[in-house]
Amino acid sequence: MQLSEDKNKTLGIALVPGAFKPPTKGHFEAVRQLATNNYKEAEWNAMPDGSIEPGSILGKKPSTEIKEVRVLISGKPRNGISAEESKRIWDVYNKYLPNNVEITVTNDPTPVKTAYSMIKNTPDEMFFLVTSLRDESDMPDLSRISSVTKYNNARPLILKSENEDIRATELRKAVITNSYEAFKDMIPDQLTDQEAQLVFNTVKQSVQAEQKLFDKMGEVLENLFVPEKPKTVKEGSSGTPINARATVSAADRQRLVVAYNRIVNVLGAKFYDIKFNQNHIRVQLPNEDEKVGFDYTPYMGSILEYMIDEGMNISPLPEVKIKRDPAESADFFGKTAYYDPNIKEITLYVEGRHPKDVMRSFVHEMIHHIQNVEGRINNINTTNVNEDDALVELEKEAYMLGNMTFRSWEDKVKNG
Repeated sequence: MQLSEDKNKTLGIALVPGAFKPPTKGHFEAVRQLATNNYKEAEWNAMPDGSIEPGSILGKKPSTEIKEVRVLISGKPRNGISAEESKRIWDVYNKYLPNNVEITVTNDPTPVKTAYSMIKNTPDEMFFLVTSLRDESDMPDLSRISSVTKYNNARPLILKSENEDIRATELRKAVITNSYEAFKDMIPDQLTDQEAQLVFNTVKQSVQAEQKLFDKMGEVLENLFVPEKPKTVKEGSSGTPINARATVSAADRQRLVVAYNRIVNVLGAKFYDIKFNQNHIRVQLPNEDEKVGFDYTPYMGSILEYMIDEGMNISPLPEVKIKRDPAESADFFGKTAYYDPNIKEITLYVEGRHPKDVMRSFVHEMIHHIQNVEGRINNINTTNVNEDDALVELEKEAYMLGNMTFRSWEDKVKNG
């Protein structure tokens, strides 16, 4: 452990991981304050359940001294903005940051993983893993860095943010509405007008395709969950992969998933019923259609987005049907789910099942969909694994990869 000239402070390197899609004034100020050792650590009052008491977050004098700041940008695109575009914006900001700031794009799925690798591989250096608290809603972010204490050369560093109202979501909203002045208020004040316009145009260009989708969301399209009798072809049955019925490319479909999340963020679920489908998003008034039981839509959307981010070959997305069938539920050997490769359709039986178990079946069937898209379900003429070794291998993959994909998605949602 290194000590600074102030013997009560620990000297080390600050690691600042994040998506930064795009980086805001709040991100810039956090890095600038760290680099100049002009920051405040957060302290707060805890509620009986361990949560943060609303309005209790304050800043205190830090017990650390920063000699270097490393900004770690997630390599994954988000909301239409790539890591390279985020880096270009940071490079504009970096002109107004001290020379002890280094900005890089990570190769790991998450920048926090890169930070942990740095800490583990450099045991002789002291590190501070950084996150910021704007208000109590940011508490889930603390879980991402808490386990860093298992290393002797690292500790979490939680900053008190002075930019509570500035979030990347709000900055993207300003771009959608073409509100340059609102956008400018959420990026560093130090930027010249030319630099601010450059950043605005960079973000605007990145979300242009999504904005077109967003503007067309008023269409009334068929509902995602249409109760329907199952087809006679069962899971694992023979079928020849067919061409996509829609002309939506993989890139556009990924943007559609991102657009779904943005619509939910902008409109909210209080006044609108928002559903994601394979090539469209439906926005309608609540209770316009009869809704029965648990709403799986947001979980499916999140899982599909995760699978796309992981590079899984799921396009074109299948149709999904929800079926409530007491007879199947009462039968020990009754159906729980199946995939029809001829029409690229998944049917889920939900009666009497825990929603998490239903979603695990959904991911299992999505693996079969991938097998179909890749042309690997040809010439399977039985649903009995005891009759076909090829079917055994397909099912092994669906169970193993399906369960691990679901578990990885679950851990990412819970732990960030």
